[in-house]
Amino acid sequence: MYHKSTVIAYAIVAGALFYAAVLPTSAAQDSRAGISGIKVEITSLQEGSSVDYIEIVRGTVSPAIAVKDLRVLVRPIGGDKPGCFINKNWYPQRKLTTKPNGTWEYEAKFDEDGCNFELAAATFTSEGLKRIEKYFEIGDRTDGWHSIPFPDRSSSIFKIVVQRR
Repeated sequence: MYHKSTVIAYAIVAGALFYAAVLPTSAAQDSRAGISGIKVEITSLQEGSSVDYIEIVRGTVSPAIAVKDLRVLVRPIGGDKPGCFINKNWYPQRKLTTKPNGTWEYEAKFDEDGCNFELAAATFTSEGLKRIEKYFEIGDRTDGWHSIPFPDRSSSIFKIVVQRR
């Protein structure tokens, strides 16, 4: 027979694991922050921002040399409007406009009005970059743009959730 405090402790851990698995990750870095000492930030949008169909997303990466390996990924995470869906995988975005000082910008497109989207910016390992390039090769060739698991990365991930107006 289990002691009452043991059962309560298991229930708390199980609840925490459940919420960690089903709730979308929001603002800032994940638990593996600071891999290789590279820091990535999105500076032009805040958590919960309302965005238009086209929105310029800006940010920084340090050290600045890492900007060459930086990419932005987006995924829909539902919303109040019927037709908004949730996807656990990601859609890599085309290469960003970068500057030698570590600043970057990207013209993001958010298709569905009233839906929520999660944006993630990170630098990636050579294997992660190959996976992203393969995503574009297949998509360009087949016109099939299927989401992928988050590729291997070399930095912290900076994530925010925005809603399409």
